[in-house]
Amino acid sequence: MCPLTFLGNPDVLKKSKIALVCSIKCPGSVILDTYELMKALRNEDITVISGFHSPMERECLNLLLRGTCGIAMCYARSLPKRVSAEFRKPINEGRLLLLSAFAEEQNRTTRASSAVRNRLVAELGDVLFVPYASAGGMTEGICKDAARSGKPIFTFDGDYGASLQALGAKPIALSGASVLLQSVPQKPDAQPQNGTTSDPTLRTYSVASIRGKIERRNTLWTNETSQQ
Repeated sequence: MCPLTFLGNPDVLKKSKIALVCSIKCPGSVILDTYELMKALRNEDITVISGFHSPMERECLNLLLRGTCGIAMCYARSLPKRVSAEFRKPINEGRLLLLSAFAEEQNRTTRASSAVRNRLVAELGDVLFVPYASAGGMTEGICKDAARSGKPIFTFDGDYGASLQALGAKPIALSGASVLLQSVPQKPDAQPQNGTTSDPTLRTYSVASIRGKIERRNTLWTNETSQQ
């Protein structure tokens, strides 16, 4: 895995982090519950980290962008050459971080790169929240790996979360925002980095230590992926 490249404020990674991963197909009741949960989290002093790629994850991003919380978006390819208009304001505000663990020539998303990206998301989060994981799918596999590593996992209570609960995920009710917030370690407010500018293409943040930590911590995940 390549060193982590980024665009935005890396200080969002210093906040308490909730990792979000969800299967592509998601039951209607889970969609509604997830909407309400994201609305409850979007103005909290935390960071939500995800690939924001599946339809449910993308809707979560839309809700979070309307709040004030930190957001870390992990790509399953290299960082885009241009920043989309919807990301410019939150990047300039210092609350959005775009991340990639792929070389510049990896400019297409594949199933394999999506799996690596989702494992990175799970690894970076202090806790992992999974609204829904289809049986035998990639998301369920990510949860199994996270459970083996001891990562705290949460999902909604009810039949749709039963398979994840069997893996050790803790069930939360619709009003489970407080449970998630209590489960993440409380961290001091991150101080802004020096050298910020109004132009996101001119950022001068230094993230060398973060690169080193992510490379070492994800060695096991990468090896497990390559052996499957």
